[in-house]
This record gives sequence, C-alpha cells and structure tokens, in this order.
Amino acid sequence: MKTKKRFNQQEFQKILSGLFFLLGIHLAILTVLKVAAFFISTFNTLLAANTILVGFYIGIWQLFYAIPIILWLKRTQQWGRMKGVIIGTVVTFMTNISIFLSFLN
Repeated sequence: MKTKKRFNQQEFQKILSGLFFLLGIHLAILTVLKVAAFFISTFNTLLAANTILVGFYIGIWQLFYAIPIILWLKRTQQWGRMKGVIIGTVVTFMTNISIFLSFLN
C-alpha cells in the first residue's frame, strides 16, 4: 500500500515566502527602471519609453538576478524558498512573453 504525502504547511509557507521575495525584487527593479526613465526622459522621451519596455516586459533582466538568487538559495539549502523563486520566475517569464507577443500583433 502506498503512503500518501501529507500536505506540508511549513513547506507551503516557504514557497510563498519565495514568491513574495521575488515579487519584492520585481517591484524594486520596476522602481529603479521608472526612476531611470524619468531622468532619461529629460533628454529623450523615446529612449525613456524603451527603457521601461525593454527592461521590464521582456523579462531578460530576470537572468541577472533570479539565477544568482536560486543558486544562493540552493547553496544555503533553503529548498522551499528556492521552489517559490523558481515558480515565480517561470510565471513572470510566461506573463512577460505573452504581453510582449500581444504587443507584436
């Protein structure tokens, strides 16, 4: 007889912690990009708009902060939080790609 895995509430809380951790980083990146776009807009408004679009909506910037965070969490053996960051990264990437493709059409 197979034993069923019980729902581990502590693991779920760690996964949610990882999701909210990544959400906080996303909000910080968005804030930095908006401030940069504000200062760039004094010189060139088109470049400011491109700073926001390219920097945030394509999601390539995730490679610069999500992968090092995942590796750090793996090294410190925070498995639940690492799972949350990975789930958040995949959801963010898929959302960004769908928004970007909708702009192309």
